[in-house]
Amino acid sequence: MGILSESYHSSRLYRSARKHASYKQQDKRLRETPDLPGNLSFSIRILSNDEIEKCMDPNSLGALDFLRLQYSPPPPLNLVMTTSALDKYDRCFRLLLRIVRMLFVVNHQLPRDGGIPGVWESKSFRNEAHHFVSAVSAYFFDSGIGETWQAFEAGLDGLERRMRAEDDDGDAGDGDSSFGRLVTEGLESVRAAHEECLDRVMFALLLRRRQQAVMRLLEEIFETILAFAKRASAYGSGGAAAGRGYGEQLTAVPAEEAHEVREMYMLFRSKVNVFMTVCRGLTGKRGSRRAAGGAGPGVGLLLGGDGRDVVVEEDNTIDRLLLKLEMNGYYGAPVATDLGA
Repeated sequence: MGILSESYHSSRLYRSARKHASYKQQDKRLRETPDLPGNLSFSIRILSNDEIEKCMDPNSLGALDFLRLQYSPPPPLNLVMTTSALDKYDRCFRLLLRIVRMLFVVNHQLPRDGGIPGVWESKSFRNEAHHFVSAVSAYFFDSGIGETWQAFEAGLDGLERRMRAEDDDGDAGDGDSSFGRLVTEGLESVRAAHEECLDRVMFALLLRRRQQAVMRLLEEIFETILAFAKRASAYGSGGAAAGRGYGEQLTAVPAEEAHEVREMYMLFRSKVNVFMTVCRGLTGKRGSRRAAGGAGPGVGLLLGGDGRDVVVEEDNTIDRLLLKLEMNGYYGAPVATDLGA
């Protein structure tokens, strides 16, 4: 079984679906069938020549950009998961794949046990890079995706409860007199709410068109961390290849390499400072506002509203990211380093 199959069969959705009697009858056949729902699988993304060159570099931020998820929603789910929605999922997947890779880099590929010998800035670089990537990933997964998706699921659960209540009233009453009394939404309402949910996720993940400058700053910070990881790895492998012993590997690096690491650290600090300054400027600014009726009937109800005239507004949670990154103005302070060493 592959990673997608294992993830699907261990998911909460799959476990909850198995409780239904109709699903239990098909469970054995589904487990023996290699295809996942909607033929979910990995595929190769169509890239430009410049993007292909980046993928060929294992140390670049876009090294895994060639990978994408392929999914064909079956009817009637295809009326909700439209081509536009699948494109938004793909953009989120591409970013989150980069985030997961950055988490692996800061957890396993940065120097440990005192950093790079002779370059004390490498210790600060390692710790700050780990903190930055961890804070950004926690904000993206928890605030950007988790809270938004939970609100969408809560809306769907409420819709399902009202549908069951109507069915129960219809069974107990005369005919279909209760039909449409509690539920006025249809598939179009679910589609609109789903699109609104994805728009909110993309807004929190800095993937909207008007947020391209902020995302570019974030990518530059990640690229600086990857360059530092490559430099640290090259020094470590070089020492081993030269046949140095453990004690010899702890000798200071050449002055030129130490200077490059210090410059990387100053570049990292300056870019983080600019990134946080831009984020502070975004704090308090509201996302786009539009009437729920313009997005589709019933979207306000699914997203927590109480009618079709509810105003749908994207929540700006960038202040949570700033709080995770720092609380004492650390990144605004000047960088102490010795570039003359």
